[in-house]
Amino acid sequence: MKEIFKRGFNVTPIYHSGFYVETEKETFLFDYYKGGFPEFDRQKHLYVFVSHKHMDHFNKEIFQIAVTRDNVTYILSKDAKMNDNYMEKMNIPKQTWNKIQYVNAGQSYSIDDLSIETFPSTDAGVAFLISCDAGSIYHAGDLHWWIWEGESKEANDKMTKQYFDAIAPLKNREIDLAFLVLDPRQEGYYTKGFDSFMRTAKVKEVYPMHYGDDASVVERFRQEECARDYIDKIK
Repeated sequence: MKEIFKRGFNVTPIYHSGFYVETEKETFLFDYYKGGFPEFDRQKHLYVFVSHKHMDHFNKEIFQIAVTRDNVTYILSKDAKMNDNYMEKMNIPKQTWNKIQYVNAGQSYSIDDLSIETFPSTDAGVAFLISCDAGSIYHAGDLHWWIWEGESKEANDKMTKQYFDAIAPLKNREIDLAFLVLDPRQEGYYTKGFDSFMRTAKVKEVYPMHYGDDASVVERFRQEECARDYIDKIK
């Protein structure tokens, strides 16, 4: 076994919420937006996940990957569904059309050797929990506690209920690798969604995401009092 797989996963951050994950058996690409594709291991099957159709999570360039290789499967949230006319208009290669599987929130799927659970987002699309031989991977997409300074108490209370209802099934679930939203635009509320998730599920390793160009928010978060209990898990 290669040294990089000693802990099960080799993770390459790309940009924003985009990550490439490699295991000994397969590879995963999550919510590619921009930043350039990593160097894929072409001998391993590639599973490309899209949590929802927002432009900062879904770039149709991902379909070009399948032009030069067969071992690709696309797993897209149902809200990103495209009909044949649209795909033809957008010049999405026809050889990719039968490689796309659309998924709904609150469902379980078996794709090859993967077990996939989907969770309803508090914004759009789904969050993914994938189980494979190497362990479990959670990608939040835009499932997050989206509360804002200046927003009404009613709106923030509604969002709070939606968020905790959505993550309730993950209480005490063991997750080997997680990608969670840490968005500095939330100002004084920016820590709350990340922190609440870490205190709900049992996460072994976590990568903050959804901060665009402001990577400084990660180090700022590491200095917060709430992060002390799991600071060694934050990558």
